[in-house]
Amino acid sequence: MLIPQTQGYSAPEQTPRHVQNKWAHLAVFVLVVSKIAGDFQTAKMPKPFSSGLFGCFDDPRLCVVTFFVPCYTMGRNAEDLGEDCMLIGLLACVGINMSPIVRNRLRAKYDLEGSMLTDTLLHMFLPCCALTQEARHIQSAGAAPGRQFSDIADAGEENIERA
Repeated sequence: MLIPQTQGYSAPEQTPRHVQNKWAHLAVFVLVVSKIAGDFQTAKMPKPFSSGLFGCFDDPRLCVVTFFVPCYTMGRNAEDLGEDCMLIGLLACVGINMSPIVRNRLRAKYDLEGSMLTDTLLHMFLPCCALTQEARHIQSAGAAPGRQFSDIADAGEENIERA
């Protein structure tokens, strides 16, 4: 729009649009970088499991129970997540393996490193080691409800003494 020139009056100079856009882009860039930097500083790094994958022989009772009755260990691990121990154990007995999903939820709860792919591969090729590692981590976190896995043999001895 043209403003007629009158004596003593001139139209205000407007800032070119490309300069206005440059400042707007710079402001957005600064906001984004500060947001990313803030998120990076407050982000939690995933932790490793409390015991190694092949540390299953550190607790021989748990190792033996998991080898012979893996559905029991799987159910106990699921119980820590608020799942039904009996349901998960029975599903495992009939061939519906929920353990990669349970491990994934366990990793999310305790902020542990890994992925769903590694969870699935571990439970396909090293199921007893994976279940034992999960159970040992739950024990070390002190979150195992009810009896500890190592108390299984003690409970059996109490039943024998009562008979």
